[in-house]
Amino acid sequence: MTATRHPVGPSSYDDGTSTSPFGKVQHVSSAFVAAQVSSLCYEFDTQFPGALERGDRLTVNEGIREKRRMEILRAAWETYLRNGTPFAALAAALYFSTHREEIGSALDFGITTKDGSNRAMTAGEAEWVHQHGVPRGIVHTGARFNPPESWHHNGGYAYSLPPITGVNQPGERFYTSSSITPNTKESKPLMKIIHSPKGHTLLTEKGAYKFDPLRVGKQTILGTQQIKLMQRVIDAKDENVLTDATEFGDAEVDIIAAVLRKVK
Repeated sequence: MTATRHPVGPSSYDDGTSTSPFGKVQHVSSAFVAAQVSSLCYEFDTQFPGALERGDRLTVNEGIREKRRMEILRAAWETYLRNGTPFAALAAALYFSTHREEIGSALDFGITTKDGSNRAMTAGEAEWVHQHGVPRGIVHTGARFNPPESWHHNGGYAYSLPPITGVNQPGERFYTSSSITPNTKESKPLMKIIHSPKGHTLLTEKGAYKFDPLRVGKQTILGTQQIKLMQRVIDAKDENVLTDATEFGDAEVDIIAAVLRKVK
């Protein structure tokens, strides 16, 4: 019987083998773990210093592994052993790996850059993921390997933060696809508001903005006011709402423009 699978976004990692995960959607066996992974990746993408500006995204290089891939990795590990390199790929290759679909809790993280290429996490990025993963029940189990693997984690542990509602899968564009298709450069950009215990963020295809108090003219517009206003923009049926803003007063238009200028 095939185990249930839940997607955690496409992989940008290519190891050059016939079973490479590159371009393939990765999965875990738990919907809750998948939601926590998406939440952790969203937090990294929007909170790790410089990630948003560079276009760096925390993504899953590999989740559940197919049996054939595990066989190939096992053979590579045995070759390593014969050549006198013990334990080099032990955790990744053995059949009892948590990457197998019967368990499906393993997560190998990497960074997908703005141009779509993959790179390993830096030491600072890895440490951030190790620390911020714990409240979401995602633990750096690769620390126990010989040698340690900074990228290897497992989900499904005790958590203190619930998943963030509405975030997309790792690596997806920063908005939720809908039936709305802009037909002019001035039409309403695709956007959504993400609510989390740490704050509220506006996501658009151009980037993100945290709803901090905003100075518009002589007024300070609180985050709650901005959220209500931007939610009205999102809910507006008129695609040209930003260029023909009959639904909004002049003061509201100024606030909307100020908010969108903050997106980066």
